[in-house]
Amino acid sequence: MGPIRWYLKGLFPLKFTSVMFGVFLFLEWLTLYYNSVEEGLQEFVYLSFMLVNPFILLSAFLHVFRSKETTLFELSLLSSWRSIAVARIFSSLVYVLSFWALQSVLLFAVLHEMAVWLILTSLNSLINYVGLGLVVSLTSNRTSSIVLGSLVFFLFPFSSVVLLQNYLQYYIKYHISLSGPLAYLVYFLNPEATYVSRLLYPKLVDLQLSQGFAVSIVVSIVLIALYYFAFVRLQFKP
Repeated sequence: MGPIRWYLKGLFPLKFTSVMFGVFLFLEWLTLYYNSVEEGLQEFVYLSFMLVNPFILLSAFLHVFRSKETTLFELSLLSSWRSIAVARIFSSLVYVLSFWALQSVLLFAVLHEMAVWLILTSLNSLINYVGLGLVVSLTSNRTSSIVLGSLVFFLFPFSSVVLLQNYLQYYIKYHISLSGPLAYLVYFLNPEATYVSRLLYPKLVDLQLSQGFAVSIVVSIVLIALYYFAFVRLQFKP
């Protein structure tokens, strides 16, 4: 039980986690409560991908982006490289899913049945970036992992929205939907923004939400599995 207690203590520093979760949930409540449903959804999504999700992910991955010295300490506690890989996957998922669970309660309390797909796309987004963050953590040192992880968490969702906004002008003029691999890529990078875009312009993205959800979850599982095998391969010393 000692290693588990150590991991949970590092993962959930009570004061910091409580304050951060509380502030972000309060900001999200403000965007939903003091706007119309349509405006509230848009404001919520922008707040999520520009501020809330990146900081939640980055704080979760501070527990994964570790120095070599800390990794050796983990090895002394967990006994094997495979256990370390599993513990890091578990810790990052537990952290982001804890926030997602609280966020889901807030969304359902405010939006009721309308919140279902927003809750699912929020879950989808967090899991997608857990997969990407784990792959990023394979870089050579803690500093490069934090820098690259920050760029991924902040810029990838933003780039998806920029692409959607630029394509919207093309769609309005020519009535040609965004489809094919590019539609899946846009969804993977920002499921929440894709969902809201489909609400406002149903034919802008030619992709069923259920298809995008299923494919991106599969891709995330592949990324997590890739991280597991790559981490063990890179760290294992026969």
